[in-house]
Amino acid sequence: MAAGSCQNSEGLAHDVFLSSRGEDVRKSFIDHLRSGLKREGITAIFYDDTGLERGEEIQSKLYEAIDRSKMAIVTFSRGYAESRWCLDELVRIMERKSHGLMMVLPVFYDVDPTDVRHQTGPYQEAFRKHKAAKIDRVSKWRQVLASAADLAGFGLQNQANGYEVKLIEHIVSDFVMKLDPRQLDIPKYMVGGESFMIHNINRWLQNGSSKIEVGIIYGPGGAGKTTVAKVVYNVNYRRFKSRTFLANVRTACQKDSDFICLQTQLIRNITRNEDIKIESISEGREKIKNVIGTQKILIVLDDVEDVTQFHKMFDYPNWFFSGSKILITTRDRHLLINDTSIARFATCLLDQEKSIELFSYHAFGQAYPPKENIKISMLFIEYCGGLPSVLEILASSLGSIHFEMWKSQYERLQDYLDEKVFNVLSWSFDALHDTVKDIFLRIAFYLVGRSKEYALMILDGCGLHGKIGLESLIGKCLVSVDKYHDTLSMHHLIQQMGHEVVRQKSLIELGQRSRILGQKDAYRVLLNIKKKSAVKGLHLDNPDSHDDDTSSNEMYVGNNARHMHTFILQVLLDKIVNVLSP
Repeated sequence: MAAGSCQNSEGLAHDVFLSSRGEDVRKSFIDHLRSGLKREGITAIFYDDTGLERGEEIQSKLYEAIDRSKMAIVTFSRGYAESRWCLDELVRIMERKSHGLMMVLPVFYDVDPTDVRHQTGPYQEAFRKHKAAKIDRVSKWRQVLASAADLAGFGLQNQANGYEVKLIEHIVSDFVMKLDPRQLDIPKYMVGGESFMIHNINRWLQNGSSKIEVGIIYGPGGAGKTTVAKVVYNVNYRRFKSRTFLANVRTACQKDSDFICLQTQLIRNITRNEDIKIESISEGREKIKNVIGTQKILIVLDDVEDVTQFHKMFDYPNWFFSGSKILITTRDRHLLINDTSIARFATCLLDQEKSIELFSYHAFGQAYPPKENIKISMLFIEYCGGLPSVLEILASSLGSIHFEMWKSQYERLQDYLDEKVFNVLSWSFDALHDTVKDIFLRIAFYLVGRSKEYALMILDGCGLHGKIGLESLIGKCLVSVDKYHDTLSMHHLIQQMGHEVVRQKSLIELGQRSRILGQKDAYRVLLNIKKKSAVKGLHLDNPDSHDDDTSSNEMYVGNNARHMHTFILQVLLDKIVNVLSP
C-alpha cells in the first residue's frame, strides 16, 4: 500500500483515495494521475499498488483508508465491474458520500457512463456472472454504480477526445479546486493550460529570487488574461506565506466604497483575520503597508487599467517583504514601462486546434464538432480569430439556437457584432482619450493595411499628433505594426468593434455617422449630404461603372472622385455639396 503520511487538520490522513481495477490501469493511467497530482503538491494519496489477492485484512485496511480520505477518485475501466473488491470499495465510498463525509469524482476511462449507470456493454457480462454466482450484494452494486455514474465526472472520450494527458489535466485541476477552497475557479472547459506563456510565468514565480518582483500579463480584451492568471495562481500560491487574488481592480477603482472592499479583502487574505474593518482608503493604505511587509506574499491584481490604480493600492517596492511577487493583468502593454526590471508576458491567440477544442466544448460538450456540424462550426471558429472569450460567448449562445439557424446567425455577425462580444472589446475604446479615439476609428475604417508612414502622414495632416496616438493604441493592444512590412494591422473583431461604435451613434441615418464604410453607403451619403452632416470620412474605392444599383448622379460623384484615396475629410465635403447642388 502507498499512502501519504501527513495528518490533515480534520484528522483525515489522505487527501485522495484512488479506486480502480489495478490490472486495467495501475501501470498506465493511475501512475500518470498520481504524478499529475504530486506536481500540484498533492502527496497524501492512498492507492493499492500491491496487486495482491485481497483478503479480509487487506480489505479492512482499504476501508480504513477510505474512511480517512477527503475525496475519492473512482476510475471506471472496462473491467471494473468484474472485480467484487472494487464494487465493495465503491459501496463504502458512496456510503461515505451519502453522509457528507467524502467527495467523489468519477472517471470514465474508455467506458461510457451509460454502461456504468445501467450495467450494459462491458459491464453486462460481469453482472451476468455475479448473478449466476448468487451473490447477495448484486443489487447494492447496481445501485451504487448508478449513483456514481450520475455524478459530474470526466470521460476519456467526452472531455479529452481520447487523449489521456488532457484527461489527467482536467481531473487534477478539478480535484485541486475541490480540495482547497483557496483555489480559484477555472473555466470547466479550458484549453491552452500547457501553453508556453504559462510555463514562463510559472518559471518566473518559482525562480526563488529574494527581490520584490512585478510581472505583467498583457493582451487585448477577450484574450484570456484573467484565466491565465488564475491558472498560475493555483499552481504557485502554496509557495508563499500568504496570497490574494484581487479581481476587477479597474471597476473597483471607480467607487471609493468598492475600492475599500478590495483593500479589506487584501488585508483579510494576508492576515487571515475576517474581523478586519476599514473606514477609508487612507486607513486601508496604512494597514496594507503594515501587513505586506511582514512576510513573503503573492498578490494578483486583475484588470488594471493604468498605473494610478496600481499606486492607489500601495507603493512599490518599499512596502513589500523580500521574495514577494506582484502579478498584474492589463490591456496596457506599457504599464510601468519605465521599470525595466518588470517581467512582461504577452497573451497569444489560440491556434486553430485549440480554438476548435474550446468552441466544441462550449457548443457540443466534447472536444470536436459532430460530423454534420463541422463546416458551419469552422466558419464561426475562423470568425472568432483565436480570442478565447469570443469563442466561449458565441459557442455558448449557439447552444440555444436551432442548428438550422446557425447559418443565419453567422451571416448576421458579418454585419453586426454580438452584443456580449462588443461589451468585452469596447471598454478598451471607451477608456481612450477623445483624440486617440478619433485616431483609432480612422485606422479601423481606413488605414488597416496601410504603411505606418502613410498613416502618420494622414493623421498628422488632420492635426491629431499621430505618433503619440498610434503608440498609445499599440500599447493598449488595439493596433499592431507588422515588423516586416511596417503596415498597420488590427484584429478583425477589434476593427468590427470600431465599426459598431460608429454605427450605434446613428442606427438608421447614415449621414449622422462620423464615418462611412462601403462605397454604396458612401454614394448615398454624398447624394444627400447636408451642411450639418456628421460625416468626417468615408471609403470611396474606385466604383464599378456597370453597377446597376448606382444612379447616374452617384456615378458622377464616383467618376469625379476616382483619384480620391480612402479619406474624404469634412473640409472637402462642403465643396462636394456644391458640386452636387443643382
